[in-house]
Amino acid sequence: MYKRQGWGWRALFLTGIIPVFVAVYMRRRLPEANDWKENQKDAQRDDDMLDILFGSQRRIPNILAVVVAFVALMVIFTQATSSTAVLILCGIAAAAVFITFIVQFDPSRWVIGILIMITIFASFMYTWPIQGLLPTYLHGIGMDPGVVANVVSFAAVGNACGYILAGFAGDAMGMRRWYAISIILSQIIVIPLFVQTSGIVVLVAALLFFQQMFGQGVSGLLPKWVSSYFPVEKRAAGLGFCYNVGALGGAVGPVLGASIAAKTSLGVALAIMSVGFALIVVVSIGLNLPKVLQKAVNPDAVRPEDGDDETIAAIAAGEEHTTGESDIGQRASLTTLLLIRLVSLPEGITADNRRDCSRSEQCSGSAWQLANGEEAACTCFNATNDLSGRLRVARDQTTVLARNGTADLI
Repeated sequence: MYKRQGWGWRALFLTGIIPVFVAVYMRRRLPEANDWKENQKDAQRDDDMLDILFGSQRRIPNILAVVVAFVALMVIFTQATSSTAVLILCGIAAAAVFITFIVQFDPSRWVIGILIMITIFASFMYTWPIQGLLPTYLHGIGMDPGVVANVVSFAAVGNACGYILAGFAGDAMGMRRWYAISIILSQIIVIPLFVQTSGIVVLVAALLFFQQMFGQGVSGLLPKWVSSYFPVEKRAAGLGFCYNVGALGGAVGPVLGASIAAKTSLGVALAIMSVGFALIVVVSIGLNLPKVLQKAVNPDAVRPEDGDDETIAAIAAGEEHTTGESDIGQRASLTTLLLIRLVSLPEGITADNRRDCSRSEQCSGSAWQLANGEEAACTCFNATNDLSGRLRVARDQTTVLARNGTADLI
């Protein structure tokens, strides 16, 4: 007699329908960010990443570069060859393509893009080997499949708790500070977790819960950290490109972990991978290496907001100061990390009569033109839009924020 088989693990995939409806609801109900809406009023369309890479004379070379990167990654991930030299060359080729793209996308701030990709790559390298090889490790220390499933599920709860904790702790202690502290705590737990071979279920489950909470859950702050380095008009493309290139570490990590395990033990391999790559992330985020190295290469391209959530929060809260003629040379404090110099603009210059100078004979490059309302006089400054969508103009080592017909100066 025919007997209908149970759904088993397949039923879990049906739960994936629920987030679809939640995503649709959130998309319809959540408001757009204020800085994005402000930017749309004065948006420039010449900095779209697709247009930059594939809408100019670079189109054909960049399409060929995409093909090269695709073939190189396919060779690596399908293990089409066992030659270490070939795999290394493929990795170098793919990395060269990604670096070339980020340089074209933001020629003045490519150092930041590269460091972000490296940091995210290292982040996936220390987290995904544990997630991918954890069931194998638990089975190897004597746990049966049913116990393994329960322990992994318990670890996933710790992961979810970590995402929630990261948001509150990041706001309270600072994004980069909590990121570094959380990862260090997770690595302290890694050593007793993966070097023990007792297989005591309660001990292993408790260690995994907190290791995932501090090590994996803190990655909930990663998009916030990445987005802080991109002005609003480049934020989505910059975050999407750098994050997903770095996410390739999630594919490389388990393979490298298994290779190391072949020469030692799986527990030792996971500990080595976790501690080694977590150290890279702690140093990069904790010391704000993207901003530090960008400043060393091109200090004029560094923004106060880069990797600094306190400065971002201060700007978003509108704590800048409006000034007049009597404020020249005065200084005020925006935050404990940023000093503000107050200067004045020539009379008649406001946000309403600014215009892009990149196509003007009087100004070139990425300069902006502030026109005097009465005399239509032109003054050119190097400028970008800040995270709040306002025009930020460099003027004699000061920064002018022009918005809503007033001049806010920092």
